[in-house]
Amino acid sequence: NDLVRVPVPVPAMPQHRRHGLRVCLAAALVAACFVCDTCFANPRDFRGPKYLKLVVSPGQFQNVIALGGEADSVAIPKRGAWYPGTYGAAKVVSMSGEADELIDIISKIYVDERNFVKFLVQGSAAGALIGQDGDSIKAIRSKLQELDEEVELKLDDTSSASPAETEVILRRASVNALHEVAKWIMDNQDVQDKLSNNMAPGYDSWIGGIESEIFVRLSKKERGYLIGKGGGGQRRLSSEYFVGLNVDNQESTVKIRGLAGDVSAFHRYLVQMQNKLKLEEEEKESRRLGTSS
Repeated sequence: NDLVRVPVPVPAMPQHRRHGLRVCLAAALVAACFVCDTCFANPRDFRGPKYLKLVVSPGQFQNVIALGGEADSVAIPKRGAWYPGTYGAAKVVSMSGEADELIDIISKIYVDERNFVKFLVQGSAAGALIGQDGDSIKAIRSKLQELDEEVELKLDDTSSASPAETEVILRRASVNALHEVAKWIMDNQDVQDKLSNNMAPGYDSWIGGIESEIFVRLSKKERGYLIGKGGGGQRRLSSEYFVGLNVDNQESTVKIRGLAGDVSAFHRYLVQMQNKLKLEEEEKESRRLGTSS
């Protein structure tokens, strides 16, 4: 991808030369990230009695924002701060309160029939979730299978942005399965004690809050996918990623403008989109060749 402008003082150059400048901004942002304990956008005095920490997609984060006054027990990261270490962009949401209140909140965040869900727990408490001889995790998996045969649960301490944390991952989770896993985490006192001291939702870098803009070269098909019907896709993505988007069909580029962390997160989305479209084209061509032979 052609990343062509970063916010550093450089002499003015012609537009066509700007488009030729290649800068790996996205990789630099991810490499600079670290866990920040003081980056609440809306600081809360977390007093429990229950605690949950979630990694959410940009669309799910919009559901958090839509909660408004209902979410007095929820903290979100400041603008420009995203959860690093994942292929797709994501944000962390921390919440504290009564168990029923937190169950109600996550029901409004995850609204699909099937959901991909990530909880975060301290790595030092992951053993408590597994239990002696794996008894605890076997029990919750058995309960999930009774509720929903499609759901998959695993603990992953290798893909987390922080080496001190473990991701509790649910795939193809129904609402009932999601509730059971949330209760499982909230009912484990060792997990709750450690979570209560690690509720900051920000995974930030010093460069994430700097105003920035980049240009990315896109094919005609990629531009159409980005813009969407009647410009709806472009408006939705601009809102979800907190960036300004300006598609230039003559130059075959999209200009992404905003805080550097938000710009980097949207660039990660573009890479995903381009890989998806490329794979679809390859599969289509493979089917065509198979049919013709």
